[in-house]
Order: sequence, then C-alpha cells, then structure tokens
Amino acid sequence: YMQRENILLYNGLLQFVYNSSEVADCVLSDADGNQYMLSELVDTKPKLIIRISSLHCSSCVAHLLDELKKKNDLILEGRVLMIGAFENKRVFQAFKKTNGINVPFYYVNVYNEQENALGKENLPCLYLLDERMKIENLFIPIKELPDYTGKYFDIMTSRFLMADI
Repeated sequence: YMQRENILLYNGLLQFVYNSSEVADCVLSDADGNQYMLSELVDTKPKLIIRISSLHCSSCVAHLLDELKKKNDLILEGRVLMIGAFENKRVFQAFKKTNGINVPFYYVNVYNEQENALGKENLPCLYLLDERMKIENLFIPIKELPDYTGKYFDIMTSRFLMADI
C-alpha cells in the first residue's frame, strides 16, 4: 500500500512541476524519414501527446500501449500523437511494428530527448498540447494502478478531445 501511495504522490508532484510549462519545439521523424517540427503537428485543438522511450521500463510502456489500444475513439479522431525516443530509425520501426502502433507515431533521438524537461524524468507520460506548446493535464501512467490510465483516457476524451468534434 505504501508503495502505491508514494507513486501517486510522485505523480502529483510531477503535475505541479510540469503543468503549464513550455515544451521545446523539436524535430520529429516519421517511419518514412520525413521530418516535422512538433509545432507543425499541433493546432488550436488540443492533441493528446504520448511520450515513450526505449529507456523506459518496458512493462510501463506495455501497460500504456495496452490501455491506448482499448481507446479506439481517440485513435479514429486523429487527436493523438505518439513520440518515441529511440537510438535510431531501425529501432523505432521495429518497435512500431512489434507493438502494432496505429496512431501517428514519430521519433526523436533518445539522446536528444534528455534535453526535454520531461525526458529527464525517464518516465512515459501523456499530456495535452496545442499551439501554445504548453503542457496541460500531465499524467504519468502507473502500471500498478491500471484503472487510473483508462480513467485518464476517458476524461481527456470526453472533456477535451471529443468535445468539439
């Protein structure tokens, strides 16, 4: 019980630290090698950003991907962007294929990700992002509390992502 309480407290602390902080614009590459600035992929309507890394706990990432696959309404509306930090394009493509990722998925070099404030935390995370490039509604998925991740998706979908469609 104490471990879960500590995990929840840490999650809350990260929200206080990072909510409303600015996300650095960065170059993202897709599976075909096309490059985009993150700012080009967001607009006035918030998008749910999912950030993962090859350095993250594999069971934490697997938990997050399992929960995402249950939420087809998000996927179908094109309001989700996944950003993965990988060593190179080959590792990125293998991860994408192995995990059957079917949302827009981009990668950054894992070493560049450490320059991102949240990248330093070395945890998968989700947050809303729009043209202002500020983190809103940060969430760190907790594999020990899987219902929380599903509830986060439900709340973000109903309040922000599907509200204006």
